[in-house]
Amino acid sequence: LKCCYFGSGHKFVARPGARAPPNSSLMALSVVTLGVAVVLSGAGAAAEEPAVVPVVAAVGVPFWCHFVPERFQMSACHDHARDPHAALCARLTEHERARTPVCAFSEREALDFAYLSSAALCGSAALESWDCGPSCDNVPGMESVRRIDDHSMDAHAFVGRLPDRCILSFRGADGFDSWVHTLRSLDLRSLDLVEFPLCSKEGSFCEVGAGFLESYNALSMGIKKSLREIGCGKAPLSVTGHGMGAALATLAIVDLSREHFNMTTSYTFGQPRVGDEAFAAAFNEAFAELPFFRVTRADDPVVYLPPRGPFHHIGTEVYYRGATTRGHRICDGSGEDPSCAGQVDDGEVAALLLQCVVPQACGHMRYLQPARHGAMISQECRAAARGKFLP
Repeated sequence: LKCCYFGSGHKFVARPGARAPPNSSLMALSVVTLGVAVVLSGAGAAAEEPAVVPVVAAVGVPFWCHFVPERFQMSACHDHARDPHAALCARLTEHERARTPVCAFSEREALDFAYLSSAALCGSAALESWDCGPSCDNVPGMESVRRIDDHSMDAHAFVGRLPDRCILSFRGADGFDSWVHTLRSLDLRSLDLVEFPLCSKEGSFCEVGAGFLESYNALSMGIKKSLREIGCGKAPLSVTGHGMGAALATLAIVDLSREHFNMTTSYTFGQPRVGDEAFAAAFNEAFAELPFFRVTRADDPVVYLPPRGPFHHIGTEVYYRGATTRGHRICDGSGEDPSCAGQVDDGEVAALLLQCVVPQACGHMRYLQPARHGAMISQECRAAARGKFLP
């Protein structure tokens, strides 16, 4: 990353050094493999909750709509009058709708991005032929797929072209072993805050999790090279990721916009907190006109990690209490809306971590179900040319 400006008021300057977050903010994570429990304990007083800003929950469609093919669905499944924002959004210009989260968010579009996030779990041959199973089947038309890997960091991503945009997708956790690795990364590496090279906000240097930055830096050169080689230097570019991959997607948006890539609508799923409050404020201001949606689930423990203070969430949160049939809430934009994921305390997070001993039962792997078929795990992948599932 090189020195430059991005966005109004945000100067990126390099400064050496790192600091760990205060002890009162840390959570201890202990992971015991196979047989096994994952235990989390919190220390210190909870951070002060932000002021409540009025938000409105979108109404869910009838549960049975998700199990009926679209061409056979009744009008109740498409009744836009059920959306309390439909009238408001209809009065806005296209530019105004793009800047208004309740109008810009689309669950159907989010489903496509969820499949793209899951596709990153699949092998190179299956990805490059775009024959990786449900994740590929549900997003047809992908071409020029290239995978970028750094096995030493267990960091992986792929790029490709859809008819209307280019895609960059970062791989998240997969299965129990990778889930353990994710928790260890959040505990040992990403809880150490280091200065995000080049970022400052109103005189305060931005800081991000060390593990996130190390993983992104391991992929960044290969990503930019691959994007340019497939003709994505100027085309609209969307970024997505799940879990740890979502954290890397956030850093990618900052880096790629600085490199003059044409960033457009992006979604992440199960994203942990990436940096401190200065980083969150700089990101939110610089990308105020970028439709960026951070999709969360109430039963996903990763969205509550690393702990709040000094870490702080970014972007517009779209909060699901569970299944898509229960509807969703467009949150207040603070990153820590107490009526969304911000309402969960440390004791509840410990219980959610215990559920994730079995990944298929873990909220982190179940985004947008039942509208989305299957879990966000590599067992959903199909091995190209062999016609069987990847291990």
